[in-house]
Amino acid sequence: MRPVAVLAALLCASSPSLGQARAVSAGGGLGYALLSDGGSIRHGLSLGGHVHFALTESLMLGGIASYAVQPEGGGTSHCGLVGGRLLGKLDVVQWVPFATLDVGVWWHKLPAGSAGAELDVAFGLGLDYLFSRELAAGALVRYHLLATDVSRFPGFLTAEVTFSYRWE
Repeated sequence: MRPVAVLAALLCASSPSLGQARAVSAGGGLGYALLSDGGSIRHGLSLGGHVHFALTESLMLGGIASYAVQPEGGGTSHCGLVGGRLLGKLDVVQWVPFATLDVGVWWHKLPAGSAGAELDVAFGLGLDYLFSRELAAGALVRYHLLATDVSRFPGFLTAEVTFSYRWE
């Protein structure tokens, strides 16, 4: 529960004062997930959601959740992630490049019966197209480093088509 407490403290510290409005965005994504569990590579689908709060014009802090399923040969693997995100963006044109740093808890259930949870640190690169100041769609690719057991899960990659809505 400590990551949740740290995220809540950061969100409270960055919350706007009574007379100051800050941008909030929420959205989701649908895409591809690749999991290497040391002996095999599994392909599947991912589904995720996010909420971001603006700290500055180019820096946001928020929470994320995602789920991935890989139905391969001998069975289906399931993976999920809940965590916090720091997002930096270059929001000066209609195309908005951005980078993410995610930290959270990654859980898994593999066909062989093994299940567990790991510390996940993910690095992402994305590009959004702004239809308006409120509505955007784009793509995000994230590489997940499972910090507690890198040798067992050497690779977890997600690539998603994303959408988001922003308001103040």
